[in-house]
Amino acid sequence: MASNDRYMPLRRFPFSASVQEEMLKVLWEASEAHESMTPYLEYHQQRARRPQLNSSDEPTTRSCSDVVSIAKAILSGVPRDDILAQHQQIVSATKYLSTAADIEHDMDMCARLLTMTEVHHCESSARLCRIAAVPWTKGSLRDALACYFCSQKTLQADQTRLSKDFTAWNLRCIAGVDIRWTANLADHLRFVDADQAVFIFHCASFLQVHKNLNNNPFPESFIQETLDSIALLFPSHDNKTTRWLKSLTEVDPQLAKRECIERHKLGFGHFNYWHDRLVILKQVLDESSPSTLSQRWHDRRNCLRWYTFWIAIPLFVITVFFGVVQTVEAAVQIYLSCKRDESGT
Repeated sequence: MASNDRYMPLRRFPFSASVQEEMLKVLWEASEAHESMTPYLEYHQQRARRPQLNSSDEPTTRSCSDVVSIAKAILSGVPRDDILAQHQQIVSATKYLSTAADIEHDMDMCARLLTMTEVHHCESSARLCRIAAVPWTKGSLRDALACYFCSQKTLQADQTRLSKDFTAWNLRCIAGVDIRWTANLADHLRFVDADQAVFIFHCASFLQVHKNLNNNPFPESFIQETLDSIALLFPSHDNKTTRWLKSLTEVDPQLAKRECIERHKLGFGHFNYWHDRLVILKQVLDESSPSTLSQRWHDRRNCLRWYTFWIAIPLFVITVFFGVVQTVEAAVQIYLSCKRDESGT
């Protein structure tokens, strides 16, 4: 990265190619800004330019160099208070005027860029945004993520194995669940609007890159389990799912190139971090009752019931049709009979 680019304020958009290259290299350990990184870079710029809730402008000290410096400290496991103290000393030795709140905000932003997860040092700010967020008030970011993304197995599943019908396509077309794409991992598989909509994290390229990172800040096997949950909901062998994903422009293209998993070996016991959310998702699908003809057409969980319904429909239409024909024919005959009687008199 050129020296001028390194100290370029984050308010100057779009980022130059050299800045993007440096961010990928430092934050993701990736040396090339290849096309699959595009969703992350878009997320990067959206988060970097988002203003603070209590400020009308961005701190003047926020540059790409600041992001890199703070990010390195976070990935090294430095506690939050120590990062704050270090950067307060750096700021005090410069001409820039940044408060502790500015640096706190910068640490939150760096944490989001590293994890694609909403991270807030103040719980009130997360509530104002009305989003799921990881609280990070002390200790290292790795500790905060481990505390939030902990093993969740409090709900009991009706079945131990996950059937082939358990897909996002069926949730959408049979249960009528609104699929909402999110770039916030904390929102993944979270139901909203009285279980009428569910968030699904779509940035598969981010997960693939983080899968083999040595300084991955997430809990052990968390990334792989998240990839498995996506592969479960979007099976690569399902043509309907593949066509649907390719028709979407707002999701990561890598989502349509997901890994193939041995579905018959996956059960609820395989999942620790997403277990309870998957159980709720499965319950919503199992308890759903199609209310429209479109939902009934796609609901083939019970083949006998599906064939019975769709054979009965044309039979019912034919019966009604001939009933109407017979009624009209009888009315015509009565009418002609009355006309003959009138002419005879």
